Amino acid sequence: MLKNKYILGGGIAGVLLMLLLLYVMVFRKKELPAGPHKFEQRLAHIPERFKADDKLSLKIKPLKGCLLKANVVWGTLAFSLDSSLVLPRSIVAEAGIHKLSVWCNGTKMEEKKMEVLPLESYGILASYIGSKSITADQGIHWSMLSVLPVDTYKNMVDDGTPIDIQATRPNGSYQEVKPLTKNGIAYLRINSQSTTGKTFLASSTTHSDSKEKELLELPNIPNSFSLSTSTKLIVADGRQYFKVTTSNVLDRYGNRVSDGVLLRFIVVDQDGLQSIYRAFVLDGIASANIKYPSRKGSLTVYATVDNVLKSSSISLKVLPYVADFDLKFNVKNSKLFVGPVLAKMGQYVTDGTEVRIFRNQSPHEFLTFLKDGVASYDLFRKVKLGDTLSVEIGGVSKVIIAR
Repeated sequence: MLKNKYILGGGIAGVLLMLLLLYVMVFRKKELPAGPHKFEQRLAHIPERFKADDKLSLKIKPLKGCLLKANVVWGTLAFSLDSSLVLPRSIVAEAGIHKLSVWCNGTKMEEKKMEVLPLESYGILASYIGSKSITADQGIHWSMLSVLPVDTYKNMVDDGTPIDIQATRPNGSYQEVKPLTKNGIAYLRINSQSTTGKTFLASSTTHSDSKEKELLELPNIPNSFSLSTSTKLIVADGRQYFKVTTSNVLDRYGNRVSDGVLLRFIVVDQDGLQSIYRAFVLDGIASANIKYPSRKGSLTVYATVDNVLKSSSISLKVLPYVADFDLKFNVKNSKLFVGPVLAKMGQYVTDGTEVRIFRNQSPHEFLTFLKDGVASYDLFRKVKLGDTLSVEIGGVSKVIIAR
């Protein structure tokens, strides 16, 4: 009897164990995706090629416990398929080749490659110019306009897209070319001409236009110029100034050179001594105010640019400023009296005019100035009786013996 009870209990337990195993198998079958032979594709309906469109709705049915991996142009994205999925804008609106794959339990179940094609160029056409200025030297220098067309989603347009580039040159000529894009860029090389000014550039496609671009074409280095002065009479007063002006400073193509070019005016006297005056070109012309010399003789004036270009020179005669003057030496107090000092028309020479005194032809000088046409200088212990004193005023020299 007891044995029969054990048999009955064991049978019931066996039945319960079998029911439990059957339940587990059914539950796992519902949770796990079907094997490869029963897998229902999720990517078959997605087209292999299509135009970029952020309004395009490409839905993928859910597949619980699985992932969608997308290898797109800029990296890798992953999305859960526990619920239905619509491919995001980063996939359907970005041109390029994307790879989609479905993964379940670490196993790739399905793969699809699709190509998103760019649209036509749209919006403001990006264009760049560099360098922004060149020298007008008949093609030695050049610049480049680069155009980067994109569609409404900022995708590079297809290679071979024509870009209409128009240019108006400083000499009035008009140019229109249609380069084709390659690797997202179209370009135009702009060779310099011989006329200075601005080149204006514009780019366009059927649905896009660029902003206007400017290329500045500058003069070449100076090539020629001359000097002139309106001053006819130069006197050796060491006080006044006369003006020397250049002609238009031109490059080799006849263009005025740029403002700010530095010129050096070189003034050479009859002894070969030089004075240098610096000036800058403005509106094609430079000028210098040159001081009258204090000695009669001659002056030669010329100008240079960077020591590579020299102008023609002008020669000027320097007349004495002083007509005559008297000298007196007072032995008692060793004082030298000068004057009255008269100019060409008999008038007193201007106050402040230099009086230069030399002893025995020594290069060392004593200096004083005229006041009301006269001057005096105390030579105590500076000269001896019998010394020769040479006095120079306004280009005129006189000599007196100290006695």
